Amino acid sequence: MRVKGIVSVEGESGPVILQAAQHVIHPPVTLAGWRDADRGTRIVFITRNISREAVASLFGAVGALAAS
Repeated sequence: MRVKGIVSVEGESGPVILQAAQHVIHPPVTLAGWRDADRGTRIVFITRNISREAVASLFGAVGALAAS
């Protein structure tokens, strides 16, 4: 499994970069600023034998916890 992302984090002046491959998870890195006005979060999961629905369900559960 691989994960790559550009994440908008409240309180950070630039995007936070996420990278992981199998069991190696790199520490998040905050860039100095955004490249343009688009501040949207993007995360890409490259998986094998994990459905899109399972990943979406996980994020739904985490979002529900954060909202409570």
